[in-house]
Amino acid sequence: MDDMWTLYISLAALLIPALTCLLAVSSLVCARRKYSHLPSPKMSSRFFGHYFDIKREREKGIRPGQNPPDGLLLKWASDIGTLYILFLVWKPILIVLDPEDIQKVHMNRLHPKPKTITTIVGDVFGQRASLRSLFVLQDYSTWHPRRKHYDLAFSKSYLTGLVPTFDRCCEKCLSGLKPFADGVVQVPMKRHLLKFSQNTIWKVAFACDISDECDPTSGADVVPVGTKVFKAFQDKLHNFPFQHFQFFHPFECEGYRNAVRTLRGVGKECILKRMKVLDDGGEVPNDILTFILKSATTDSAVDIETLLDDFAIFYLAGQETVGNTLSLALVLVLQHPEVLERLLAEIDEVLGSRTSVTTEDLEKLKYTEQVVHETMRLYSPAGFMVVSKESPPGGVTLSGYHIPAGTHMATHPACVHRMPQYFEEPDSFNPSRFDPENKKPSPFIYFPFGVGHRMCIGMHFAMVEMKLMLCRLIQAYDITLPPNYKLIVVEQFIRQSHDDITCTLVPRK
Repeated sequence: MDDMWTLYISLAALLIPALTCLLAVSSLVCARRKYSHLPSPKMSSRFFGHYFDIKREREKGIRPGQNPPDGLLLKWASDIGTLYILFLVWKPILIVLDPEDIQKVHMNRLHPKPKTITTIVGDVFGQRASLRSLFVLQDYSTWHPRRKHYDLAFSKSYLTGLVPTFDRCCEKCLSGLKPFADGVVQVPMKRHLLKFSQNTIWKVAFACDISDECDPTSGADVVPVGTKVFKAFQDKLHNFPFQHFQFFHPFECEGYRNAVRTLRGVGKECILKRMKVLDDGGEVPNDILTFILKSATTDSAVDIETLLDDFAIFYLAGQETVGNTLSLALVLVLQHPEVLERLLAEIDEVLGSRTSVTTEDLEKLKYTEQVVHETMRLYSPAGFMVVSKESPPGGVTLSGYHIPAGTHMATHPACVHRMPQYFEEPDSFNPSRFDPENKKPSPFIYFPFGVGHRMCIGMHFAMVEMKLMLCRLIQAYDITLPPNYKLIVVEQFIRQSHDDITCTLVPRK
């Protein structure tokens, strides 16, 4: 009898994995047949599809695993067209790069946010991060009322009233650089600008001061909480669709979870303190947090955990996107003396001997804004698969092809921004292409903040912050890059330089 049970157990041990593999292969074959009518690049593996093609592209260069796959995606677009299907093992991803298709995908309210985004940023290996934030909500009917509540707090008209607060944050950052502006000390500008963007979002959005009494020239490897959480998102995205297998790295995952707990813990303390003051009828600062809390009282679906979801996304996007884009803009300006000269001329014309920037000044800094736009065209903050939608029930027709229901449709800004049919000399840094006298690029070929209804809510916040800081920094200091410095951009969920961009500074006369 025991021998019979041993035989049954042995057979089960053999049959269960075999049947699982058979089911996986049959599912894979069915998925491939479902999309066989769509253009697709040649796969390096029948089972893994294009997974290793993209992974190999990411492994190239100075930071293995963090290199954007833009070159490969652009090559495929050149070879087979602006619409093609990729297979990441069992997960099909439709790449959409044609402006008309982009408009059709992102302007249709029936196209929800894909579930993939929720799995990547909704939680970090079991720790809730932004599960019900605006960024990941799929259903338009749920997303739209809450977005309307928040829109006024992030509107251009509301934020321009906060320009003096933004300007004080710039002054604090510039003052922190003074002790090191001797033309000798190497200052890691990227780290300092990330600190500035962190302090700005805390001060402008939440009326909190973050201690920054740290030496910006320190070589200590201190990873800010926001950067750590973005690293977790990046690891999940780059390992997609195997992101859950990272549980095999328990210490790394626990570090990511601790970073999320810290962020949500600080946010909860801040929100509860403000809610108590509001309940007691006390005076509160006229900042974004107060605006959001007052608006949220009309929506019973928004509880403290949901507010923390949005808090986390606002903070993360506000710190990482702005700090890293400013760093890239600084390098590009310093590498193009003619751009720096024109930028200084505009600053002198608008501000003269003044250092503070007013709302009226901000509107006059046209060329400064062009520099920011051109930086985001070359190095769009959003990475692969982030700007995406899902096809609705019944599917959708793009470029003459029927796209089945439930397909993940990814629009890649970094690729569209570099396509020669849309931008002349797309690899060159030319802020004048955004001159108001030139034809404005279509929102479906230039969209660093996303496109359509789900465009980034913090767009105006980021533009005010970046214009102000770039203007004040260039006015205050003569900054020099190391000799023969080469800018190498990597992707950690968003685009950034691979190094800290160490520079020497002297006060500008």
